[in-house]
Formats: sequence, C-alpha cells, structure tokens
Amino acid sequence: QLSKMFMYLVFVIRLYAVYNSTAYRYNPILLIIICVFIILFSLIIMVMVSINVDTLYYGHENGDSQYIVSCGAELDLYILGMIAIFDFGLSLFSMFAFIIPLKKVIKSLNDTDLSPQIKYKLNNLMSIGQKNAILTSTAAITTLFLIGMVGIGYLFLAPLDLVTNMICMVLTTPYYNDYRYYDRICLIPIKCSNYCCNCCCGTQIEEEQLQALKLQAVASK
Repeated sequence: QLSKMFMYLVFVIRLYAVYNSTAYRYNPILLIIICVFIILFSLIIMVMVSINVDTLYYGHENGDSQYIVSCGAELDLYILGMIAIFDFGLSLFSMFAFIIPLKKVIKSLNDTDLSPQIKYKLNNLMSIGQKNAILTSTAAITTLFLIGMVGIGYLFLAPLDLVTNMICMVLTTPYYNDYRYYDRICLIPIKCSNYCCNCCCGTQIEEEQLQALKLQAVASK
C-alpha cells in the first residue's frame, strides 16, 4: 500500500509539472487536496491492515518437528473492499487526468490560425503529455486488471502489476533514453494511443513527427 501511495503521488506531481505552465493546467489547490487525501487514506488503510490482519502459517510435519513452508494473511472483507475502491478510483483518476488535457492539446493543433512558434510548442507539449498519459494509463490498467483477478482468486498475478508499475515509474525519469527504452517497451501502448488520437480527436500522429519532437530534458523536468 505504501508503494501504491507514492506511485499515485508521483502521478499527481507529474500532472502538475507537465501542464502547470500551460492553459491546460489544473488548480494547484485541487492537486494538493488530492495528495493529502492519498496520504491520509493510505495511512488509514495501513493502520487498519496492521491491526486487523491475521497471519496464517502453513507447515509440514516431520515426526515431532513442524516446519513452516509458507505463510499468508487474512483480512476482513471490508478492508479489502476499501483497498479495491481506493485503487480503482485513483487508477481511473490518474488515467483521465492526463488524457483530458492531452485531448485538448491535440484539438488545439487542428486550429489553422496557429503561428509556427505556438504550433511547435503545442507539438512538444503533446509529445510530453502523451508519454506521461501512456505510462500512467499502463500502470493504472494493470492495477484495474489486478483488482479483477484478485476478485476471482488469481492472486498469483499480483507480481505483474508490481513489475509494470515499477517499469512505468522508471521510464518517467530522465536516466533512460526514450528511443532505446520507452519506445520499445511501450510499443503497443504507443500504437494504441496513436490510434485513439486519430479516432477520437481526428489527428494522425506520425511516429517520425513524435520522434523529432521528443525533448528528453524537457520531458524529465
């Protein structure tokens, strides 16, 4: 739960960093309130889990000795429900918080009266916004997938969500070249994003255009 808390906080901070100096920015006070809610609710869940968790030990008997083979935990259903609702709500928020301003930027690019300088800046903002939207949505979708799988008893899929979230967090940093890592690891989400932009916004995003517009230093600020 602690790692999820920091992941959602990173999403909100990236949302502020990408759009704060633009016309598509969110109210900083609203983002602060969301951060406070994430921290407080996560702490409440962690305290409730620590107090109410029942540890289960699975052992193997060999004569007079018993060896612990594995262990697990059992939580009350209402606590699991709170965790699921928390992750579900914040995953949806994280996705749409990046997608909504990105759609506005793409629609602004369809304006034929834009000067070359403004269009260039919007193209840069679109490239940066699309990258963050893809990484955020990928992490959020795997979390939603995990919630569904846990609901039907497939707990062994939990590491998939953990690994995906870590990769998405790593790719938001400036230490990994986009062309070598992000473009290759996120090839399918990028293709899906380009298709959605063309379908929903009427804008075709060419890969060559995106590659030329990517500013690694700016995207990592």
